[in-house]
Amino acid sequence: MKRMHKLTVALLTVVATSTWNTTFATSMTIDVEGTDSASHSGAISVGTLNKTNAGSLALSGTNAIGALGIHGGKVSVSSASNLNGASSAVTFAASGTDPVTAAANTATLEIAGSMNTGAFAFSTAGTVQVDSTYTATLNAAPTGTGLVHKTGAGVMKVASDLSASAALAGINVDAGTLYVQSGKAPVAPIQIANGATLQLAGVDESAESQISSAITVQSGGSIVVDAGVDVGSALTSSVATNFNTATGYYANGAAVIAWPAAFVSFRTGDPEAPYFFGDAAFSVWRTTDSSNQSVTYGGVSMSWLNFTGNAAATAWYGQYVYYNSDATLSAAHPTTTVSTGMDAALSGTVLFSSGSKLVLGAGSNYTRNITVGTAS
Repeated sequence: MKRMHKLTVALLTVVATSTWNTTFATSMTIDVEGTDSASHSGAISVGTLNKTNAGSLALSGTNAIGALGIHGGKVSVSSASNLNGASSAVTFAASGTDPVTAAANTATLEIAGSMNTGAFAFSTAGTVQVDSTYTATLNAAPTGTGLVHKTGAGVMKVASDLSASAALAGINVDAGTLYVQSGKAPVAPIQIANGATLQLAGVDESAESQISSAITVQSGGSIVVDAGVDVGSALTSSVATNFNTATGYYANGAAVIAWPAAFVSFRTGDPEAPYFFGDAAFSVWRTTDSSNQSVTYGGVSMSWLNFTGNAAATAWYGQYVYYNSDATLSAAHPTTTVSTGMDAALSGTVLFSSGSKLVLGAGSNYTRNITVGTAS
């Protein structure tokens, strides 16, 4: 007799494919066991949706899911709306054994459409399967301590700071492409399987992170460098910059040193301002940073003030500010080193197994040492 799949939703057990609308304030669990598969086309509104055991669950409705926890099996989506778009975080947290197969549960998210996703966290090993010619763009770098498997012929694109992935056990590109589009270079060790690709586009010019663990390119695997991209170690240039007292930026023509991320606006001193900033030599940056952190800009160390208790200062400068009273800010600043291209982006050991490829786009520059051999 053919076995019917079982779905457990909170305390309700449903047999047959589900098409109902479901609203839960906190959490909801759907259990699909063994080799069974189920689909849900109704709308789900829930804080956390948990999928358990080895079966497959396809979501096709427009859902308002705060978070998805994959504790076993596979969850398939084809549109960002199936997961509440980039607002829904996905946690890969395989646990327990399936009651039918007795095998340890694994966790897979299948993406069968081009979309932007929420943040991915890997509490355990997990798989991101991007099908066919689709591209899945991660809203944030994957985090956690698990091993990430990228499968499927499609592209998993990461357009944020991959240095946040440092604690991962590694990223295995088993099939398709891992595309590092922008942000700092990846830190977790990377393995590229036969037929798979690590593609590198421009990395944030302020990036100083690097791949400190080994990159292994298996026979038949590839590293592809986009056109016009520099890949190397300490690719830097030195430029003399001037401080612009009107804008608060260090600049040399069109080349501008960006403010630290917490800075949101700039004001110069004014005789009508609160007396402690009456000296026009003061330069003040409004900031969103509510804690006294060590911040430098253009090589100049900043001091920090909390104006929470001073309404006049808050009205003029903001609740929190960084400032510097050095009059030399208005003069030429000493030569400042500015990172260019993918500074130190591949400074770890890069092993190209026999039969692997390094593909360089027009105008790109690859200055790393290459080790060729057979991966152990």
